[in-house]
Amino acid sequence: MPLPPDSLTTGRLVLRRLTMADAPVLAVSVAASLERLLPWMPWAAREPVTIEQRCDRLSTWQRLWDEGSEFHYGAFIGDAHLATVGVHRRGAADTLEIGYWAHVDHTGHGYVTEAVAALTTVALAQPDVDRVEICHDRANLASGAVPHRLGFSLARDEPRRLVASSESGITRCWEMRRRDWPAAQAALETRLPTAAEAGRAAELACTTIPSDPTPCSTTSD
Repeated sequence: MPLPPDSLTTGRLVLRRLTMADAPVLAVSVAASLERLLPWMPWAAREPVTIEQRCDRLSTWQRLWDEGSEFHYGAFIGDAHLATVGVHRRGAADTLEIGYWAHVDHTGHGYVTEAVAALTTVALAQPDVDRVEICHDRANLASGAVPHRLGFSLARDEPRRLVASSESGITRCWEMRRRDWPAAQAALETRLPTAAEAGRAAELACTTIPSDPTPCSTTSD
């Protein structure tokens, strides 16, 4: 499939491809949000990681992007990292799956919903994609609120082994078909932030982000 854009903008956000240069800001976001992430995200149990390990992960993400299988975006206002959203080639050949997590200080403002809406549009614009899925543990109500707000349909519940402490062991999956997205978008537009709200969001989100003294080397192996 054609590769998605490296960056795009929404009413309030810049969504851009994460690179090794983002290792310091991601380290800060994960550290601040770890208590919130641990109950739901298996990878959070391996945190904190060294800067070298984070750089290795980002290098892998860059390779997977170039191969067309995974696309990891950061959601930013100015220099503030608000969320990470991944678009993954999983399951059926005509399907892309979207996953996400938010910085603990930026939850409850609709940033993830806004980012996922934009990336649903990007995903369904791919000529070989007819469906976008969002899957989460059924007990994770905050994650489930995002597809519900966007008008996704509940597709299925299926058992899975427990991999994080608060999980129920039931994965809930939602889906959006290409044919249904225009109507869902039209309904969503009435709830998108106004320009004034976007300006206020920028004022609130643009905080100073501490930098890591040892960012990734730009030398490729």
